[in-house]
Amino acid sequence: MTRTVFFWVLSVKASLSTRLLLLALALSIVPFTLTVDALRLLIGGMRERRLLMAPSVRCPAGHDVVLHGGWRCSCGVVFSGSGLSACPACGERSYLMCPCGRSVKNPLRRRG
Repeated sequence: MTRTVFFWVLSVKASLSTRLLLLALALSIVPFTLTVDALRLLIGGMRERRLLMAPSVRCPAGHDVVLHGGWRCSCGVVFSGSGLSACPACGERSYLMCPCGRSVKNPLRRRG
């Protein structure tokens, strides 16, 4: 966003004083946008860490699904660790199955 504003300020057909005023306005917004982005990343990282360290999650029926142990990815690789972590081979974050048969959506799964 910041890069777009700077290019727009440089390409606008206006006097030098107008350009400087627009540049000052854009520079006053930059610290705010950087702070918001940093907070968003910090909160997301804290949430991801909390979920990866959790011993279990609940299925839609309310059963506990244990997260730590051995897992088989859809690509065929077997790995140990958290069921919410990414596969070391393909990077996929998939769904978990509860013993009752319901699937538990991985909250860390990236939408793409």
